[in-house]
Amino acid sequence: MDILTFIQGYLTVQTISKMIERKQKRRSVVFDTIFSKRTQTGLPFVRMDEYIDTIRSVPVVTRGGASLTIGGGTNSIAMIEPMPIRLNRLLTGARMNDLRTLWGDGGSRGQALVTAEIDRMVMKLMETTDKTRDALCTQAITGKIDYQMQADSGFVRYGVTYGTGTTLSYTVSKKWDASGTTIADILTDAIAVRRKLNEEGASGEVGFLVSPEVFVAMANKITPLPDSKRMGATVTANEINVAGFIFTLCDGSYDDRDSSGAEVVKQEVAAKKAVAWVKDIPELTYCAVDDLDGNLEAIPFFSKTVKVDDPSGIRVISESKPFPMVSEKAFLWFEPLTVVEE
Repeated sequence: MDILTFIQGYLTVQTISKMIERKQKRRSVVFDTIFSKRTQTGLPFVRMDEYIDTIRSVPVVTRGGASLTIGGGTNSIAMIEPMPIRLNRLLTGARMNDLRTLWGDGGSRGQALVTAEIDRMVMKLMETTDKTRDALCTQAITGKIDYQMQADSGFVRYGVTYGTGTTLSYTVSKKWDASGTTIADILTDAIAVRRKLNEEGASGEVGFLVSPEVFVAMANKITPLPDSKRMGATVTANEINVAGFIFTLCDGSYDDRDSSGAEVVKQEVAAKKAVAWVKDIPELTYCAVDDLDGNLEAIPFFSKTVKVDDPSGIRVISESKPFPMVSEKAFLWFEPLTVVEE
């Protein structure tokens, strides 16, 4: 077997699955914490109208009476077609000549050296794909996705609106960094936030992600206090527990582009802000890839090789279609710290 045939037949679904299992996972607080539920769908689109519905109580009916219709009684169907993350890296003819030297007679050692080179290329594509997926997840928890998208005309915006596109909000009773604020005040706000989420139909265990500024302000309130005044509050690695409410530090960031097309870095949770969400509602689903060689399957990542002539070489192409599923009423953003107007 020559080296070209070997490389073109190397990237099978089974090989890629093994690479996914052994790749080093990148850190994203939003993805790791909020989108722990991950699914796959064989469809190229997702249906959001049923997903974003909230659950409320309804009147009972008399015995023998007609059943009640739930879901708002609308006939509209919200279909969203997720856009793919499609990347490539070129293995040039010059690099192929270098690899042919390593290939030798095509024995096991030569195959191992060549596959190591291909694996490094694919791993880089995987890492970039994961970083983009994490950015989409981070934007989704704000109620909208507004992300860079490459089109024939250049960079345009990829937009998705979840339901109304407006998450819940809350105003704290006292700013948490104020001198007179106590642990009891913070606990009162946490209870009120959970109640508001439940009242909007998103019932379940509530989690909190907080910016570094909020995390430090809370830690400064708790650590100087004696145990008798802490109300059981504890500060551990990246987490603060206040009477069972867990506040997780979110110091992650993602890359985007501004209106001029310039690259910008954005924080997963903006400075001095916090977000609460109902666990088990957010979900990341992978849609079927738009690639015949990938059998149009719903897989987290697909890659293949294509021989190209100008420039001569082999192009390693990858595709993934992740889509974060959220209900805007299952997220509540608030600003617990004092903001100084500039």
